[in-house]
Amino acid sequence: MTIRYEFDHKPEHGAIYPIADGVQWLRMPLPMVLEHINLWLLDDAHGFAIVDTGVNIEANRDVWENVFAGPMRDRTLTRVLVTHLHPDHVGCAGWLTREHDVE
Repeated sequence: MTIRYEFDHKPEHGAIYPIADGVQWLRMPLPMVLEHINLWLLDDAHGFAIVDTGVNIEANRDVWENVFAGPMRDRTLTRVLVTHLHPDHVGCAGWLTREHDVE
């Protein structure tokens, strides 16, 4: 069986890659054999929403800080959504919501 990837390349950890109108892909590092998780930034009415957050470790909080200081610096975080309660999906949700005062 051959694995087919939709895109020719993947973003580096912490880099944002547009994949569709209003949808951006963010690869967040994981400190384990599965070395990344795919997260999504979605255009929202007055800014953008985050879907899944990465594990709550300093390296990932640093990635988020860079995202907010870099590519999303002129955008407002409107909400944080998590798809399920595994630590790699929900880990930084509390930190993000407190830092940006969102639900």
